[in-house]
Amino acid sequence: MQQTENLNIEAFELLPTPEEIHARLPLSEAAAQTVVEGRRTLERILDLVGEQDFYRADHRQIWRHTVRLIDEGKPADVITVAEALES
Repeated sequence: MQQTENLNIEAFELLPTPEEIHARLPLSEAAAQTVVEGRRTLERILDLVGEQDFYRADHRQIWRHTVRLIDEGKPADVITVAEALES
């Protein structure tokens, strides 16, 4: 709602499907399921949570970078968000 007016929801179409994740990554079933669930959770909360919902400034910064990555059509996972924070 508040944060997602400029968000490119089509960016989610660029993310691999759960089946593609399982086929491409040599991970354990538990690790692959964590990736899939993380993506699903993020899709569900984008319209419910905004930057203003975070008390701590560092958490607001993480949220900002996560939304920016998604808006740019890039994956937003622990590694990509950490790299964005470092740059």
